[in-house]
Amino acid sequence: MLKSHPGFNSRVQDTTGAGDTFNGAFAVMTAKGKSIEEAVALPMRLPLYP
Repeated sequence: MLKSHPGFNSRVQDTTGAGDTFNGAFAVMTAKGKSIEEAVALPMRLPLYP
């Protein structure tokens, strides 16, 4: 099943580790029983924090 989640505008500073951060947070959220929609909300924001 293919799903889409809207993104948001942000100023890119450094993308190092952004994918690792997303994957780790997504794995934790799904392991906690969150739906795909709920699980993707947190990892989309984490790479924005310095």
